Amino acid sequence: MKNSICKYLILIVLSMLNKTVYAEAQSITNIKGIVVGSCSLDFPATVALPDIPLKLLDEANVGMLLSDEYSGVFELKTNCTSAEYTIYFVATESSLINSCITGANGTHYLMFCLRRDDNINLPFKVDNLTSLEHENTNYGKVYASFSKLSKESETLVSVKLGRGGGKKVEAGKYMTPLTIIIQPM
Repeated sequence: MKNSICKYLILIVLSMLNKTVYAEAQSITNIKGIVVGSCSLDFPATVALPDIPLKLLDEANVGMLLSDEYSGVFELKTNCTSAEYTIYFVATESSLINSCITGANGTHYLMFCLRRDDNINLPFKVDNLTSLEHENTNYGKVYASFSKLSKESETLVSVKLGRGGGKKVEAGKYMTPLTIIIQPM
């Protein structure tokens, strides 16, 4: 019996030596997701100002605003899933006079200033908007912005007309493009 037990133990030891022993391996992975807010923005395609007498522009000094009767107003409606967002007004074809934008395409004789309904001016500045990407395009040049802390909002924005610098304009229709972008925070 001792012999059979010894043979049995030797077989167990030999079989254990022939087995491949694997080391345990583990790794950690992180699951990452970004939750983004979505926003909608509604505003008119065109903001029409009243007819402006050319003589009135000619008599104004550079940087001077005309009376309110030559101003326009538009409503900006926003709706965001996040509670805080920023609205950008980008004027890529304009330059600056007194924190206001000039007309586009060489019509710098006209100057437009924006003001919110709470009587806060929207001062434009020249800078690169590297933090703002919209449709894979980095905006730059002239812009103004303001932030809101409500999910839904209606803001009236007035457009005040003034006398810019540059070459005098002739009587006619003039337009200045202004891109309005909403970005959730």
